[in-house]
Amino acid sequence: MSKTTATIRKIVIPTYAEAPAEKLPMFAENRVHQRFTGNPYPNAVVIRTPEKTKFNKTYEAIVLENDYIELVILPEIGGKIYSALDKKTGYNFFYKNEVIKPALIGMLGSWISGGIEFNWPYHHRASTMLPSDYEIVKEDGGVTVWLSEHEPVDRMKGMVGVYLADDRAIFETRMKVSNRTPLRHSFLWWENTAVPVNKDYEIFFPSDVDHVHFHYRRSNTTYPIARGHFNGYTFDEKNGVDISKHFNTKFPTSYFCAASDYDYFGGYDAGKKCGVVHIGDHHISIGKKMFTWAYNQLSRSWERALTDTSGPYAELMAGSYTNNQPDLTWLEAYETKCFKQSWYPIGALGVPSYANYDAAIHVESGVLRVQPTKDLKNVKIVLTNGGKPIFQTTADLAAGEVCTFETPAFDASTYTVTIGDVLFYEQTVHVQQPLPPLFPEVPMPDEIKTAHELYVAGLHFLQYRDPNAAPEKYFARAVELEPDFAPALQILGEIYIRRHEYAKAKDVLDRALAALTVYNFHPESGRLNYLRGLALAGLGEDKLAYDAFRKAAWMADAVAPAMTRAAMLDGKRGDFAAAKACAKNAIEYGAQNLTAIVLAAAADYKLGHKADAVRALERELERDPLNHLARWFMVVMGKLSEKKFFAKLYSNKSQTCLDLAVDLIDAGYRAEAMDLLRALPKYTDDIAPAIAYMIGDPTLIRDTHRTFPFRPLEAKVLAENGANCLLAYYHYGDHRYAEAEALFEKGSDYASKRGLAICTYRRGDVERTIRLLEEAHALCPDMEQLVFELAYVLNHTGAEPNATAEKIGSMVPSLVTVRDDIAIEWATAYNRAHRYDEAIRVLEGHDFIPCEGGETALAKQYIAAWYGKGIDLRAAGKDAEALEAFRRAEVLPESLGAGLWHMATIVPAQYEEALLLEKAGDRDAAFKIYDYFNTLYVDFFSNMNLPLLPVYQALGDIRMGKTDEAKALLEKAIAGWKFERERHDSGYFGTTPFFISYMDDPHTARVKNYDALIATAEAVLDGTSDLLK
Repeated sequence: MSKTTATIRKIVIPTYAEAPAEKLPMFAENRVHQRFTGNPYPNAVVIRTPEKTKFNKTYEAIVLENDYIELVILPEIGGKIYSALDKKTGYNFFYKNEVIKPALIGMLGSWISGGIEFNWPYHHRASTMLPSDYEIVKEDGGVTVWLSEHEPVDRMKGMVGVYLADDRAIFETRMKVSNRTPLRHSFLWWENTAVPVNKDYEIFFPSDVDHVHFHYRRSNTTYPIARGHFNGYTFDEKNGVDISKHFNTKFPTSYFCAASDYDYFGGYDAGKKCGVVHIGDHHISIGKKMFTWAYNQLSRSWERALTDTSGPYAELMAGSYTNNQPDLTWLEAYETKCFKQSWYPIGALGVPSYANYDAAIHVESGVLRVQPTKDLKNVKIVLTNGGKPIFQTTADLAAGEVCTFETPAFDASTYTVTIGDVLFYEQTVHVQQPLPPLFPEVPMPDEIKTAHELYVAGLHFLQYRDPNAAPEKYFARAVELEPDFAPALQILGEIYIRRHEYAKAKDVLDRALAALTVYNFHPESGRLNYLRGLALAGLGEDKLAYDAFRKAAWMADAVAPAMTRAAMLDGKRGDFAAAKACAKNAIEYGAQNLTAIVLAAAADYKLGHKADAVRALERELERDPLNHLARWFMVVMGKLSEKKFFAKLYSNKSQTCLDLAVDLIDAGYRAEAMDLLRALPKYTDDIAPAIAYMIGDPTLIRDTHRTFPFRPLEAKVLAENGANCLLAYYHYGDHRYAEAEALFEKGSDYASKRGLAICTYRRGDVERTIRLLEEAHALCPDMEQLVFELAYVLNHTGAEPNATAEKIGSMVPSLVTVRDDIAIEWATAYNRAHRYDEAIRVLEGHDFIPCEGGETALAKQYIAAWYGKGIDLRAAGKDAEALEAFRRAEVLPESLGAGLWHMATIVPAQYEEALLLEKAGDRDAAFKIYDYFNTLYVDFFSNMNLPLLPVYQALGDIRMGKTDEAKALLEKAIAGWKFERERHDSGYFGTTPFFISYMDDPHTARVKNYDALIATAEAVLDGTSDLLK
């Protein structure tokens, strides 16, 4: 047996260059991404699809291998595992994409398929295309490759160690996620593992799993034999469909595994007789999921978008602290959570009947197969049936190899298998349980009658990072009902602190404290006083803040964060003995508190105990070699060179250094912080604006820096230097729109005018918005984002369509090279103007690769163009040509790069087709279409694609003479829409997958939407609709 090795190599991969990030920030407050908020601020985004030509690019790769497994890791692409080879079989047990081909699927735009993507604090990870820091650590018995970052959403520290032992045919992912910030954040961990799929591929969940969920538990079905309605699709109710067979799922979907008492799941290629097993403690790693693009036009479109020749893939996703999307867990301030998952390849074992860390088994009547992950010598194997041994032997088993034993025939519905002391499994008869209830709709704030229920609802939206609801509206309503309801007051204070509105935070937190101390002098939890300390510190009231932190530390739930902040304030006033004592106390309650460990060592150094400080940080760096705060203090103490410090910063150097500088300044180490920032330009030319101002050299500022201001320190520096536009971004990102607008008003550059346009749109001043965008475009005519935003606002606000189409055309130099979203807006304008041939020319003359979730927007314009053309042709008496047009509307060309998530999208065209078939005398064909409408479920998924589906079902019924059924459908739909019309949104009316910064008034949008639906349905009901003619 040879030792595990980790070598850094240069590998060449054909690559399509990622488009540059946009230079303007996106305030996409109602953007949805994987059911979470997709608001990217403060991060720049990529909106343009990649270049159409590829080149050979050299990547720095880490090859981690032993005798059984070879892993290739790419630190510069999110630290993803690019490929995983089973050396015993030659099988790539993860999907190896032979090209790097970004598409618009990621949180910040670009994303690539293949290998393992480590996703946190939500899916997909914002930094999936950004470099990760890394360190290779050789241990007794194996090697760990550590990959680390300060993630760009909340600035928490995420770390995964890919560990491969010398003697194991399995590798581990060892996670250490640390909230290095003073506020809690919700998070999840999904390992998104791509696997190569084909007609022979199977997924396997544990034997006790009898159902699966969709996202947000919006639908569910039985497993492995699916029946009934699931995610807008209907499985055969009588015979069912075996969805463990990948080929049997024909529509893009996700299957989230129900809770299991077992630790394994995976995938198996029955044709190649190879597969992969995942192992994770089911008490922590509860998430088991399969996503597939399946087998339809949408899957073909995404295959073309993401690869050249590597074929289709599915995703086997393994979640820790989560079992759905969204489903998140709190990571408290300064808390570290450590956990692990494991993966290993299997050969000709068959689909495992059971698996654990040490072995996988396949059991059927007459056969037992075993594949261990380590060599097992002289191991006893026992198979029992009916409580009696029917087969037993002693054998040597080799790691990574399948050993097959012939057994007597037996009833394989119940048995036990024992393999030495490494595996025991008991197979029992599982009784199918009823499907659990679906996720309940959360009422609007004014529909909830108690403060407690409002608090629970608001907490859900806050914890789950909802893109649509505004959690603070629920808490504010709770306080309206019960002015002294302390839980709501406290969490409002937390929200205000997040937005740096410290005075408002102090006010509500003081009210909460007063409510909780009517009888008791001290609250039962320290969290309230901790938050008061943060608010007071934000107001510059350091003494009062210190008192609040020390009081918070009376209670165990707040000791670690409160004493960490107290240590910072001690250091700030030069009392390093007190700082050390507080930091030590914090460590007692949080042994892996990354910040407190450094604060204690730094205080020791200031007190003249350098040797103690060095030893403490050396211990910390053994545990976390990429704790950059510890590493910088080693530089301060002369134990690490500045050059070596920066050599390990592969991720965004400016932002990581700003993180460290904030901690250092808060803790009284301003000089050390400034030394760090002054050194930075020697190692990168990507300097954040605030850093450039702080070190006195604004000439270093570049508009290509990918992070916009969001820290109070940055705001202070920008204000001192008159950087009004950047400061306005900071305020807008914190939802302080009036302050942002006042600052944008001071500028005359294109960025200020565009920012001001966003503000005026929010206030409903559409005319000024359009004027400002036109002025911004005139100042910077080559910026496509300004072209898109002007086109979007013109279309969205109903500007005269012909003028809109001409305006967009005048700003587009080439239909071939224009950005996809601009081409869609151009086609939209033509469709609005009833210039359908010109819309079709745009749609067929451009090569689209839409963003995930945006395929429907593109498809709808194509459908609308052919639908409108069909209506015109029919009106002109050209029925045959009209029929062809409606049929063209139902089939998207492959060149469109799109597909349908739900078949209801084409129902209007199918209805018009049926009318023409009736007219031509083909009543049977027409009625078949009408009948088909009633097989579609009206639910959450149909409403996303065709809210008018019940109207078309009623129209079909009317054509078939079923007027009573039609009347009932329409009356039910109208009643529902009238109820919805009068509701009051807590946040936004609807979400979008696009990076849209122009927020509509939710009430206006709601009324407009439902008025249109109601009017259409009522016209059908009273017989005046054109759809009846």
